[in-house]
Amino acid sequence: MRRDAGVLVAFSAVLFLTALGARDLWNPNEPIYGEAVREMAERGEWLVPYVNDLPFGEKPILFYWLARVAGAATFGVSEFSLRLPSAMFGIVGTLLAW
Repeated sequence: MRRDAGVLVAFSAVLFLTALGARDLWNPNEPIYGEAVREMAERGEWLVPYVNDLPFGEKPILFYWLARVAGAATFGVSEFSLRLPSAMFGIVGTLLAW
């Protein structure tokens, strides 16, 4: 059972993480979310995301927190770090569905 789960996680990781940062951010939404995470990190803000110095509350704050932590763990906000939380939830969701 554990071996099956490990194989499933490994297979899911290959599918979800391959070329995660290879493409640029897709318009219209990904660049805006990336800017919000970048401005949060620049300001040292954790509660209110900003875009162009205006409060931006389009997504739940958990997404911004996870993207900011991923950016800190991967040396800055990038295509990879912005997509990493979604990929990780995809892997966990696959495991839970199994």
